[in-house]
Amino acid sequence: EPPLSLPAVTPQPTAAAPAAAAPSTTAGRSARLLPPAGAGTNPFATSTAQPAAAPAAPPPAAVEPAAAPAAAAPAVATTAGGAFAVQLASQKSDAEARAAYASLQRRFPSILGGLSPVIQTADVGTRGTFYRVRLPFGSAGDANRLCNDLKAAGGDCFVGRN
Repeated sequence: EPPLSLPAVTPQPTAAAPAAAAPSTTAGRSARLLPPAGAGTNPFATSTAQPAAAPAAPPPAAVEPAAAPAAAAPAVATTAGGAFAVQLASQKSDAEARAAYASLQRRFPSILGGLSPVIQTADVGTRGTFYRVRLPFGSAGDANRLCNDLKAAGGDCFVGRN
């Protein structure tokens, strides 16, 4: 990408143009530290007089991430798998894991109501086998969104790679 360059700030003529010289004589202040009279705008702001081609390159990259979460707003867990998963519980038996998820669904119906978990076994060495209650997602954003919603409602979870 080419480096960004700031547009030159050119004072626009106003009805109070003669007053622009007044700040340089005010109480020992330097004229270069004060904005011109009537210029209540940020001199670093993008001017509307710039050609449309210059700022066109950066906004598409900035717009795409904002558009993607809006399109994926309803977080839907995939039962076939995904790169990321929200882990909700870890129990010592398959039955306990399923009961834990049923309890979470009753406690947080608006968040977990229609989602089906994947129960994964994990051998944890001397501690034995655990049954992890997980909801797989295709993206980290979707997984984080669901986990954040659950935490905001008083639940607990974490996001990890599947």
